[in-house]
Amino acid sequence: MKINLTLSIMLVMAVLMLINSSGLYLYLKAQNEQISINEAQAELTYNLTRLQGTLEYLFRIGDRAQVEEEISALGASDNILRAFVIGDDKRIIASTKKNHYGAHISEYLDGDGVDVVNLSRKTKTLNIYYWANGGAGNLSGLAPILIGTQDGSIRPDKIGFLLIEYFPNKIEEITQQGLLKAAFPLLVQSAVLILILSIILYFILFRRISKFKRVAQKVADGDYSVRINSRGIDDLGVLANTFDQTVSNVEIKTKALFEQHRDSALKEENLTIILNSIGDGVITTDTKGRIVRLNEVAGKLTGWKESDALSRPLEEVFCVIDAKTRKPLVSPVEKVILSKKTAGPVSHAVLVSKRGGEYQIADSAAPINDMQGQLIGVILVFRDITLQHELREEVSNSHEFLQSMVDYSPSLISARDLEGNFVLSNKAHASFLGLTPKEVTSTSIRELFSEEVAAHYTKSDQEVIHSESVPGYEEIHLKDEKPHTFFVSKFKLLRNGSVYAVGTIATDVTVLKQQEEQIKRSQKMDALGKLTGGIAHDYNNMMGIILGYAELLAPHLEDEPKLKGYIERITHAGIRGADLTQQLLSFARLKPGKISVSGINALVLKSADMLKKTLTHKIKLNLELSSVVWDCSINAGEFEDALINLSINAMHAMPEGGTLTIRTVNQSLTDEEAGIIDLKYGDYIKVSIEDTGVGIKQDVQMKIFDPFFTTKGEQGNGLGLSQVYSFVRSSGGVIRVESALSEGTQFHLYFPRAANEIKTTTERKTEALTLVDAEPRQKKSILVVDDEPILANLVAEILKNQGYNTFLTSSGDEALNIVQNNNIDLLVTDIVMPEISGYELAKKIKEINSTISVLVVSGYNDGGAVDGNDNNYMRLQKPYRSDALIAAVKKMFPSSS
Repeated sequence: MKINLTLSIMLVMAVLMLINSSGLYLYLKAQNEQISINEAQAELTYNLTRLQGTLEYLFRIGDRAQVEEEISALGASDNILRAFVIGDDKRIIASTKKNHYGAHISEYLDGDGVDVVNLSRKTKTLNIYYWANGGAGNLSGLAPILIGTQDGSIRPDKIGFLLIEYFPNKIEEITQQGLLKAAFPLLVQSAVLILILSIILYFILFRRISKFKRVAQKVADGDYSVRINSRGIDDLGVLANTFDQTVSNVEIKTKALFEQHRDSALKEENLTIILNSIGDGVITTDTKGRIVRLNEVAGKLTGWKESDALSRPLEEVFCVIDAKTRKPLVSPVEKVILSKKTAGPVSHAVLVSKRGGEYQIADSAAPINDMQGQLIGVILVFRDITLQHELREEVSNSHEFLQSMVDYSPSLISARDLEGNFVLSNKAHASFLGLTPKEVTSTSIRELFSEEVAAHYTKSDQEVIHSESVPGYEEIHLKDEKPHTFFVSKFKLLRNGSVYAVGTIATDVTVLKQQEEQIKRSQKMDALGKLTGGIAHDYNNMMGIILGYAELLAPHLEDEPKLKGYIERITHAGIRGADLTQQLLSFARLKPGKISVSGINALVLKSADMLKKTLTHKIKLNLELSSVVWDCSINAGEFEDALINLSINAMHAMPEGGTLTIRTVNQSLTDEEAGIIDLKYGDYIKVSIEDTGVGIKQDVQMKIFDPFFTTKGEQGNGLGLSQVYSFVRSSGGVIRVESALSEGTQFHLYFPRAANEIKTTTERKTEALTLVDAEPRQKKSILVVDDEPILANLVAEILKNQGYNTFLTSSGDEALNIVQNNNIDLLVTDIVMPEISGYELAKKIKEINSTISVLVVSGYNDGGAVDGNDNNYMRLQKPYRSDALIAAVKKMFPSSS
């Protein structure tokens, strides 16, 4: 039984060993085939990788002949079936066979079941790719090759590929050799084992194998602490001890690997934490410029996740452009790869993120070298400086703005330190000194001014330093060889709470002071005009009373020649007084009496003959009239009077003879130019009357337009220039005088350009009246209103003598009551009255009775000038004679009425 059992066991073991040997054979065959393929693939990878770098370098330097030589050399290998270098147009550039050159790759691959289009796509991944042809048993490998690049960039422009096919028989030979090497020891081992097992199997084989199995299972499950602990000295015991030793070694190595892995993981984690804690963006790349690592800040700025950015070309993730030109910039990484040196930041670099956001950045890159100093990668560090850039720009702009304000300020701005050295000088200040700002700031006060002037300025600076505040003051300096008034203000300049310099601002206020004087003069002349008008108005009334009563008295003294002579002298004096009154009123009125659109040149030429006779042969009259002069709206007669007045004054200023020049010119004044001479901006005709006389003193120039001011003594009445002033102002213009002793005098008259070119005339309703001899058919009632009772009584008496029924009052309210309670045919009213004007009274009376006629009386030759009313009524000029009053009244009541 034992022999049978043993034989049975042996037979079973033999069968099992055969089955196991067959399984192992098939397994080893598959493994050897895979090993062979792996070995072939490894060798193929080596060739592809080696040739990839070599060919890219040859293409970069343009050595096509060496490319062909490298590929032809592959044909000598028994392992390589064929090899191709294919361009981006899918045509063969180099091959192990020269007859393939220039052919399309599809001619050699399509027949092998390879999709050329799909193969082309594989090149765009820029990775090495393998495939095996199961039918033919061959192995093929493809490696992309950069055959062309853009200038100054590492971005590929043209991508070709290298294709190598291993010979099928070679793979089978490698597989068979591997199988034989693996199978032969297996068969020998199986025979030995069968023999040994046949001997020892009956004794302890199964028990020991069972324990071996249990321990092996635990080891397979990862428990390296178990041991067989066999004391046998047979092969199984040795095997068990070997197994235990192997497990022990594996346990030690596993622990070591675990520790190493844990240390590596900890280092990786620490590195990640460190990189993510850095406030700057950090990107590391390999030597090809492909991204290896990207920290959180870099991901935030670029808009890329690390998982998405890994292995991508840097320029795809890190897109940098020039802020000014908007053109792409070469990244520092590319510079490092080419130069193997650290690359600094580029000015005006802007990072464009994946989402389109833009950041002003400062970046730099450095090489990563191994222990042998070989470049293995590049680290790029960059930071967002958008805020700092904006602040710098803002500061720069603010400084530029302030500098522009200082430089282009018309005021003289400067600053001196405590030693008197200039630390600031704007363009106006430097120009005033005849230097440039740079020249001024390189000098001191003692170098630019005399010792006396420098001491004065130094003392002034010290007063500012030791005072809380120093009021501004005026200084007069020569500018363009003319005296100019400057308003000077000084102030302390502090640094860290201490005074380090004194600033000075000097503003030229010459024009402003001239304007102030002009305004004062205008205000004075307006006040004088009002005063003169009021006096003349009352004086006019008195002249009217004197002339009226003298006229009433004259018929009663026909038989008294002596008394009649007195009346004539009184009348003559009254007429002279009336003429003087008209001169005063002419000065006081705001508008000229009769306006027409006239040509200045024509009026000057019209007056030329009269002027020549007036000036006598000692004075030469010179006319310089512009060929084209605009029309203006003025009173032509008053303009001629003004010319005569100014010419007579010029003649008196040239007792020994000289030249009088009259010029006309068109001028368009800006706001600033017009403001200087107290006008509004616009178009003006400038008339200049220039003499070569003795000139006018500065203090006298301020008074020459005042009424009754004269330098001619008893020969002048002081109303000539005041009338000229009044005429020019009432015409909407202005008159200015420029004079210096012994240099002559210039009067400049500015008249505004006429609104249209059609000559119009404002006709007066006080045209010459003709007496109407016919008496009224019925007695008319006349209401006389005048604030001067004596004059009102005179008017009433004259009208009563003519047979009119008269009512008399000096009150507006009383006049309204009279109209309401009486049948009044005519209102005779003074225009200027204290409580109510004649126009207002006439309007109210017309509202009561619209049929009442109105005759207004005024000392002004333009009633509308007094209160702005349109002159719609018959008008009589004061002072008037009785016949003029009677004629005006009779014209209101024609004989046909």
